Amino acid sequence: MRFPALTAEENELLTDTDKGTPGGDFFRRYWQPVALASDIAPGGSPVPMVVMGEELVLFCDADGRYGLVGRWCPHRGVDLSYSRVENEGIRCLYHGWLIGRDGRCLEQPGEAPEAEYSAAVGHTGYPCRVVAGCVFAYLGDGEPPELPGYDIFTADPGHVVAARLLYMGNYAADLDHSLDPGHVSFLHLQFPESEQSGRYGPSGSLGITGADTSANTLYGRDPAPTIEVQDVDYGLRVAAIRRAGPGRSFVRVMEYLYPNICTAPVFEDGYTMQFIVPRDNESHWRFDISLDRRNAFDQERWTCLWEAMQDPDGRLHRRGDNRYQQDRDQMRDWYAGMGAFPPDHDGCVLEQTWPRGQRVGEQLGAQDRAVVRVRDLMVSAIRAVADGRSAPPGAQEPSHEVVAFSAVVDDSATWTQLYDQRAAELSAAVRAIPESTTTVGGERA
Repeated sequence: MRFPALTAEENELLTDTDKGTPGGDFFRRYWQPVALASDIAPGGSPVPMVVMGEELVLFCDADGRYGLVGRWCPHRGVDLSYSRVENEGIRCLYHGWLIGRDGRCLEQPGEAPEAEYSAAVGHTGYPCRVVAGCVFAYLGDGEPPELPGYDIFTADPGHVVAARLLYMGNYAADLDHSLDPGHVSFLHLQFPESEQSGRYGPSGSLGITGADTSANTLYGRDPAPTIEVQDVDYGLRVAAIRRAGPGRSFVRVMEYLYPNICTAPVFEDGYTMQFIVPRDNESHWRFDISLDRRNAFDQERWTCLWEAMQDPDGRLHRRGDNRYQQDRDQMRDWYAGMGAFPPDHDGCVLEQTWPRGQRVGEQLGAQDRAVVRVRDLMVSAIRAVADGRSAPPGAQEPSHEVVAFSAVVDDSATWTQLYDQRAAELSAAVRAIPESTTTVGGERA
């Protein structure tokens, strides 16, 4: 089976998210993570950043209130990331202008009272909320929608852990990558002899219900999964079905949610939600927010694991300028020869790929079914917003039961039946929780 490649116009709609572009206007209809809450301490130094092509400054006052404003002071263009942090906003070092969290100029101490013109000053300011260990911002116009009611946002904080990675390359490559179940049988594969030797530590089932072997073994056993998709109002459901033995199938189900969210079934009762956020058109952040409903995380251990793999700026130690530290001898153990950490493997294929304009040369097959369908959905949604119509609900839904799972089952069970069963179990579990305990770790203005 062959799918047509993107046209140049479709590719531009998908890959250009700068402010004022159709793609940028579409993305700005949704809340986006812009930092880990731990990236900035209350009253600490403001953090300069770029989000969807905009140069911004994130700050947090002594009371834990966050602000995200344009980086350059509206007076004479000085960098506000050097500003003084005060309870009402940040104060420029140059002439003492005070810029509030909403971008309004609150004080001009260098102007005589009768000559002051702060009310006429225009500046960028975006609302922020803190959930799941991340600072989310709404970069659109007008009143922001409510944050969605994902259980990852409302769960006990001890059961949630967040990390973020900075990759060079357009966000669209990472979104496609997350929608591609087939690559796991190659890029991340550990060969059986190596796995059995235990030289890289034990290999678990990674949350696969009904499995009597490791995920690595199941992925290697059938490298050509059948990909099935189902349209839903918030995006797409994606199932990858592999042979797991006589009369048995390995079923992996995940979801795509508008505009840039993919889920991954990492735990038997939980998932990782990936927000793939454009930094600019040539780089992007991936925020991995994980929920394990059954087991609390060892937060210190997870933090140390990620810090050991990254520089303070979010880049992984393995990257293009050191050829991802690829070890050709290690390729006897691992398909990629880049160690055992999947984000390192991801970095290579996301960064060492065509420039975004050359995506029109792709030759797409059956393994790309979900990639192609999400592109179609996104192009239609971007055009709808450009025509003045509403954005799809996606992340703006007031609530959504996130269903993502991996299971080894009898061939007689369909993935849609399994999905419905999991959704019903989650709904029943949510109804059983007293209302007073369902907002632990919720948003903070």
